[in-house]
Amino acid sequence: MILEMDDVELRTVLCSAVRYAMCRQTYAPVVVADVIRGNIERIDPGTCAIIARDVRESIDMDERCSEMLVAYSGTSSRMVDLLPLLDERAREDD
Repeated sequence: MILEMDDVELRTVLCSAVRYAMCRQTYAPVVVADVIRGNIERIDPGTCAIIARDVRESIDMDERCSEMLVAYSGTSSRMVDLLPLLDERAREDD
């Protein structure tokens, strides 16, 4: 799914969506992860770094989230699976 919005709107929506979706036992993490993966070239490296940081902080700060990642491999773990891609894109800023 390609989103039609400018870069500022895209950055704001994706960062908000990631923060909302992390550790939810719903379809939200899967949808957000798929949108990020499908639009990775449109997401600036700085935003990729922010998203990767938010995913890591969510896991580190929320023990319940860490447990859910083990129990629900199809939901929030999709966000974790994005980390290598996000990190690679974030390094393009260097």
